[in-house]
Amino acid sequence: MSSARNQKISSARHVAVYIARELTQMSFEAIGDYLNKKHTTMLYSYDKVKTEMKTDKILNDSVNEIIRQFKKRDNKEQLYELKIMELLKKKKEEIKKKLEHKNLM
Repeated sequence: MSSARNQKISSARHVAVYIARELTQMSFEAIGDYLNKKHTTMLYSYDKVKTEMKTDKILNDSVNEIIRQFKKRDNKEQLYELKIMELLKKKKEEIKKKLEHKNLM
């Protein structure tokens, strides 16, 4: 797998970790277990996205829109932590596409 592809996948995973942490009460360890990564990697991912969102409007808007969509859905029915993680897997591709689009600009 190429380095550029690895970077896109890890960027999407960073965003997924940030969203999971913002929407759930899951620990970094629990998120890491779900993604087969160490909790320190999850903490790094979360902090990295949080920092980048302060200076990257496209990333900030994209992440907040995804969170808003989850919360909107949550108002209709109670989403459990596992359900959110399953939905994040589906959103992972959308996040990757947005990041790829940003990198092309």
